[in-house]
Amino acid sequence: MANIYRVTIVDKQNKVDIPVGLNLLVRRICNSVLENEEFGHSADISVVFVDNLYIQSLNKQYMGKDYPTDMLSFPTSKDGNYEINPGTGAKILGDIFLSVEKAAEEIKIDNSSFEGKIMYWTAHSLLHLLGYDHEKSQMDDLRMREISEKVVSLVGDPHARYVLDTRDVFSIGNRVDGRRRGNARRRSATNPKDERSLRSL
Repeated sequence: MANIYRVTIVDKQNKVDIPVGLNLLVRRICNSVLENEEFGHSADISVVFVDNLYIQSLNKQYMGKDYPTDMLSFPTSKDGNYEINPGTGAKILGDIFLSVEKAAEEIKIDNSSFEGKIMYWTAHSLLHLLGYDHEKSQMDDLRMREISEKVVSLVGDPHARYVLDTRDVFSIGNRVDGRRRGNARRRSATNPKDERSLRSL
């Protein structure tokens, strides 16, 4: 039976208008990362768009850093063992928080595209949920950059200044959807508990 990747996307901010099609790109990025890593199991992922104030509060509470960062990941895994969605059997990988406000600020500086930046941050964050840690391993740092760039190239940044392969590279059996997780026993994406490990990206 084909693996199903369910990506729930929640917009918790009103500072930035989310471009049409961005949710689909985020889901394709998640799909591509899991395929690249040969995850081999159905998975649930939560992606939350927030503003600088929201992510600053998380950064202060969980990392002791009182300033807005770009992205934060809350993995459910402990030594490779993930929480399981009892309704579907999918592994619940965790929550990704992206400051779309910071993304909008950064593209004015580095002349990149908003979609491309969110896509890259999503890939990078998901790799943290899979156990990569660039702060502890230089090899992980290199691999995360390599994989993130690869999947963004595969999915295709619609506003890149160069031509990318924008074909849909995902099998029908591995489509993702935005449905909520039903009766999954998990912590709220907008209210992570202290016992969950937190990675700062």
